[in-house]
Amino acid sequence: MATEDMVCELGYEVTGTASSVEAALVALQRNRPDVALLDLKLRTETSLAVANQCRLLGIGIAFTTGYAAAELPEACGDAPLLAKPYTVAELRSVLEYATRMSSVPLH
Repeated sequence: MATEDMVCELGYEVTGTASSVEAALVALQRNRPDVALLDLKLRTETSLAVANQCRLLGIGIAFTTGYAAAELPEACGDAPLLAKPYTVAELRSVLEYATRMSSVPLH
């Protein structure tokens, strides 16, 4: 909830939250956000399937994680990483970058 508060503080609208990959994929069909802020780990799964779906839909993505960047799967690609704990300023920077990336076509 702290992240949701920070996102709102920055002037973004939170269109939904999900605590599982399945719930996140359903939420993407209901609300197509401009940006998805994805925790790399959702319970026992990674959010890579959600990231892939976002990319197919042209939705910018950013990952949050408590892991070091060197531990991230290669499948995360060039998505920005926000290491926990993070500040509002760091969150702003990552969201702005991910928003710009949402308009970049897939390769």
